[in-house]
Amino acid sequence: MEVSSGNEKYLEGAITIQPASSAVKGFTEYFLGLRPETGDGRRQKRNPWFPEYWTKMFQCQPEDFPITSPFHMNINKPCNGTESILRSEFELNTQTQYVADAVFVFAHALHQMYKVKCWPQGVTSGPCEGFLPIDGEELLLYMKNVSFKGLNGNQVAFEEDGDAPPNYKILNFRKTNSGAYGYVEVGSYNLNKLHLNADLIRFPRSSSATSPEIPTAEVADSAHNVMGKQTEYVGEKNERIESDTDIPVSICSPECPVGQVKIIQNLVCCWMCQPCQVREYLFNETTCLECPPQHKPSSDKSRCDKITIEFVSFSSIHAIITIVFATIGILLTIFIIVIYIKYSEAPAVKASARELCFILLSGVLLAYIIPFLLLLKPNLVVCAAQKFSIGIAFSLMYSALLVKTNRIARIFDSSNVKAARPMFISPSSQVVITGCLNMVEVIIVIMWFLISFPKSVVNEPSLFRLQLICENFNHFSYVLGIAYPLALLAVCTYYAIITRKIPEAFNESKYIGLTVYTTCVVWVSFFPIYFMSSDNLDIRTITLSVTCMVSASVVLACLFAPKLYMVLCKKETTLQKNNGGKLRFKTKLEAVETRNQTNCTPVAPSKSPTPIPQSCCCNCTTGQCSSDNSKLNQSAV
Repeated sequence: MEVSSGNEKYLEGAITIQPASSAVKGFTEYFLGLRPETGDGRRQKRNPWFPEYWTKMFQCQPEDFPITSPFHMNINKPCNGTESILRSEFELNTQTQYVADAVFVFAHALHQMYKVKCWPQGVTSGPCEGFLPIDGEELLLYMKNVSFKGLNGNQVAFEEDGDAPPNYKILNFRKTNSGAYGYVEVGSYNLNKLHLNADLIRFPRSSSATSPEIPTAEVADSAHNVMGKQTEYVGEKNERIESDTDIPVSICSPECPVGQVKIIQNLVCCWMCQPCQVREYLFNETTCLECPPQHKPSSDKSRCDKITIEFVSFSSIHAIITIVFATIGILLTIFIIVIYIKYSEAPAVKASARELCFILLSGVLLAYIIPFLLLLKPNLVVCAAQKFSIGIAFSLMYSALLVKTNRIARIFDSSNVKAARPMFISPSSQVVITGCLNMVEVIIVIMWFLISFPKSVVNEPSLFRLQLICENFNHFSYVLGIAYPLALLAVCTYYAIITRKIPEAFNESKYIGLTVYTTCVVWVSFFPIYFMSSDNLDIRTITLSVTCMVSASVVLACLFAPKLYMVLCKKETTLQKNNGGKLRFKTKLEAVETRNQTNCTPVAPSKSPTPIPQSCCCNCTTGQCSSDNSKLNQSAV
């Protein structure tokens, strides 16, 4: 049984080689006429295998040929002499030619050896002296030198190494025209020359066949080197598009896809494919190496490319919007400062502690400048400026608000109503207190600088994405800079709550309360957004910038807008010339007090839940008002 039997679909298209041979002329008729007991029976007795073949073929025991094979000992039926081999059941093996030629090789070698040893002795038949026993190695030398024509006319000879000259048929196992599988001769290899008819080769149909064509008649005259032998192709050109003439790939392992490395197995032609790691590139077919810092592998993993380092640019839409609003805030703050300087003697300005207002406005101005610092390309100077300005800006704002609310609370403390003027409510005292509160923030910032010196670093929030940022911008350390100002804001909120019910005429605390309440809401909203956007530099930067601007805008809108309205729009003041020829503002309260002095009519007590201190009322018995009225005037709005 052939190996291909039952495996045809797997072997279809196989190219095989076979020693070139053909049927020996007349051998079939000779073999079909053989019988164990007829003809020249003596010849069959010299061939012990033929009776065994006959026994196996017909399951009977030939006469006078006892079976000695253990495989046929159970066959006792005698042959009746009518058995014969039918031609339809007989198929001659073409390799019979080589069996016969091999016998002739021995015969020619023995004959030549006999001629050399016996003929000189005058012996032409039968053994001579020195011929027997035959030396096998000596006989091998004679066998290598034989040369004769075989049964089929082919030349039989041996090469120097003892091998027979290569003479092979090239076969293609495929479906024949009848639809059955079989071998079709498509070429030969003889006398070290290859002859191949490409048009006869067929492979299984495959839609993925994309292999190159076998050279055809166009190169028939060209000599090619195949294993050092001359090669010749014959045939005609044919189209090979998804047909059975496409050449299949015959390899152990396919080439690895792009970005994968070969893991060599036991054989150099067999491997497994394994992708390089995400940060590695393909150094060669079998090695992956990691890319240097700030580099990433290319799309085909063949090299490492430098990663572009990002930083917030002034050209982005978020930055442009932030810059526009910050610029408007700076201009508006400068406008308010100019108004406060021009109308510094206005009662609304004087009564609101103008010195603290200037400190507060400086903090607001710095808060509007912070977005510009956040949008600059990070370096040592920029990072230091960011680190310093964020804490100082809000410290200036909230310390001034705290001192203002504390001053109002102490003046209108109903549980401590005295005729004496409260301590440290003068403008200079307020400025000193505010300065001391800000010095605490300065000390905190200096210590922060010493612990973590400002510098720019390259951050990698996600794979192959690099951002140039200030080191402290990437974690919670910015909270250190604003922790103290937020503590001031908390205390300020407390004072705003306890002073919310002061008399109607002294309602600056209501505006301060509105300011701090709104500011608290802004900061409560800031922290979740800021810390949840750690992987997005633009959002984090814009969030901090917007928080600074909104906090500053709340102060301008809730605290300074009403005062600008009173100074510029509402004419609640009277003007009079003083002795120096200068204009002097006189509040309505002072006008009323003047009338009280003239008419000696007591000032009606306030109906507010928080009583006005008695020291602020006129003393009609003496016709003069108490000197503590200045405290009232400075607190009036």
